[in-house]
Amino acid sequence: MLCNFEADVATVLVEPVPFATMYVTRTKQAHIEFLMQAADWKSCRHRATSGTQLAELEHRRTLEQAALREAALRSELDRGPERF
Repeated sequence: MLCNFEADVATVLVEPVPFATMYVTRTKQAHIEFLMQAADWKSCRHRATSGTQLAELEHRRTLEQAALREAALRSELDRGPERF
């Protein structure tokens, strides 16, 4: 069903713009290209988010290891004067 954009545009603009007065369809090839680009962007986003999640996990592990190491060093410092 075609919409009558000319009546709507005529009330707002003095001269209707060409793209507002005609109904345009995509070709099958353009539609397939659009779907392929959408799939590419979707996979790119998936790779980026999974990479970010992996980096966050590694960062948490590093922080936990640093906290354990700090606790070990602090306990060693507390016992330290007896060793010297």
